[in-house]
Amino acid sequence: MRYLNLKTFIGLLLTITVSACRLEPEVTPDSTNTTDPPVTITAEYYIKGTLNSKAIAWQVTDGLTGWNTGTAGATSNDQGNITGSLTGYIGEAKTYKPQIGVEFRTYQFIFGNDKPTYFNSFIKTGTWQLATLQNTALDKQFIVINYTDASGKDYTSIGSQTGNSVSIITVTQIPAQVGNHEGLKIKLTFGCTLYPVDGTGTSITLKDAEATIWLEDLL
Repeated sequence: MRYLNLKTFIGLLLTITVSACRLEPEVTPDSTNTTDPPVTITAEYYIKGTLNSKAIAWQVTDGLTGWNTGTAGATSNDQGNITGSLTGYIGEAKTYKPQIGVEFRTYQFIFGNDKPTYFNSFIKTGTWQLATLQNTALDKQFIVINYTDASGKDYTSIGSQTGNSVSIITVTQIPAQVGNHEGLKIKLTFGCTLYPVDGTGTSITLKDAEATIWLEDLL
């Protein structure tokens, strides 16, 4: 399999690599389903739920058309304290719009051969809290849900999330393949309120979401 991954070093460097995956037959990227429940999920990687009262069912196919799963990484350096996050997402394969990402915070920078062990042990099954502030405690683990709509407008779950959380159901280690580091296949359920990043417009709601995403080790 081949996947798409992006890695960003904030204040340090910017590295982008691109790949794709080959799975089930193609699904048109702008297809949604307004029935309840959504269409039957047949793909290994997908996201389904209700986005602003409209049912969605995005299924990864060949990774080049339709939908894609990938990983984005961000790392920052605060006076020598290097931390970061990794985001596993499902998005439109060519323009990345629309896209929904699950961001895992906060990784600490690890040197040497301990990186794979740290990566594989960071994400565990169970309930995770959604971050309510941009700068959460560096020694805590939180999740942020990010959404970009078809027009390119960005939304984030950072903000009030009364009663909302993320449940990680399974975490499966995926060996390294040509063009990709080792990774994790993560199945999870969640719901959240999404707030416009630019502060304009109203919030939207993502309900009854279920997804299986791929998270590459980009530490």
